[in-house]
Amino acid sequence: MKQMMKIIIAVLTMSLAGSIALAAGSSGDSNSNSNNSSYSGSDNKDIAAKQYNHAVKMIEAEDYRKASKALKKAVRYEKNNADYWNLLGFSLRKQQNYKAAKRAYDKALKIDTNHLGANEYLGELYIQTGESDKAQAQLAKLQSLCPNGCKELTMLENSLK
Repeated sequence: MKQMMKIIIAVLTMSLAGSIALAAGSSGDSNSNSNNSSYSGSDNKDIAAKQYNHAVKMIEAEDYRKASKALKKAVRYEKNNADYWNLLGFSLRKQQNYKAAKRAYDKALKIDTNHLGANEYLGELYIQTGESDKAQAQLAKLQSLCPNGCKELTMLENSLK
């Protein structure tokens, strides 16, 4: 189980690093929203990234309550980051807060309908809540997104066995 968690966190961290690199290369900052107007968009991204990194450490320690608390702060500063919403959903699902986890996955998928992690984790949520037909639909979505296979597809396939 711990090995699987390390793989999940590595995938999420790589995904986040890519999104930060893309954001750093963009001229605008339309993705950041904050309740505190004294922060610039760059500051918001920095605050959000620090909260995300803290959450990753908390997930590694299997402290999902602290992870979700940090991720709620991260999405407050960067509302349009699908990776943050996805990991928030993960940490909430691990606390068996399925309704809130579903809302977080839905937000991630609204931002990026093809987000591999959110599609896989939503399938995991459906398995845990006994909605196997919906889990199968998530599997079909991942099969269309990963015709040559991917980690998320394999993980959901294994969970459905």
